[in-house]
Amino acid sequence: MILPWAVLFGTNYIYNDNFIRLKPARAAYDKNQCNWHCHNVACNHASKLGKPFIGTAGQKGYYEQTIAYLKKKGKRYSDNQFKGYVVVNMLFLCLGWPLLMYALFLVVIKQRVKLKELE
Repeated sequence: MILPWAVLFGTNYIYNDNFIRLKPARAAYDKNQCNWHCHNVACNHASKLGKPFIGTAGQKGYYEQTIAYLKKKGKRYSDNQFKGYVVVNMLFLCLGWPLLMYALFLVVIKQRVKLKELE
């Protein structure tokens, strides 16, 4: 269970000289492709995900809603929006979501065993 995380951490650490960031990554807007500017501010590049993940014409899709939620909740942890966002991002997407998926996986296994017993 720890191996995938170790591989992820190791790969990012080896191939990324800026692995631990103390401030947000910055980049100038590039009209031809998404970059850190788009990550930090949002952009109008054509999305490969499409609806409902990326919003259209003033409507927020799942991605924008998730980022807005993380930023809003991050204000509880820090006056610095980036630091608060990082805390909530780590708690929700890196800890909470995987734990939820694992719990649901255990439910599936339990139900499968129960169905096997009924046969």
